[in-house]
Amino acid sequence: MMSTQHFILSLTILIIISNLHDEVNACRELGEECVTRGPKSCCEPLICGLKSHGTGVCVKCIPGGSECKKSEDCCSKRCKSGYCKFK
Repeated sequence: MMSTQHFILSLTILIIISNLHDEVNACRELGEECVTRGPKSCCEPLICGLKSHGTGVCVKCIPGGSECKKSEDCCSKRCKSGYCKFK
């Protein structure tokens, strides 16, 4: 039979593991730091507006003059030569 101390220790470990799992798999919200892919990517429909190589901040759209991959990610809806065009 499990003692009370063992039960509490087991429950504590389970809670810690559960919280770590949620943190690792949680998408990032508006204004939070992000990476372009993986567990720290932005929640849809937000996108990661890059600040440096592969990292940035979650935004609704990428402003003119910033790096882009697709026109739909730009506020102007125009991505040309890897940069969002100004409106």
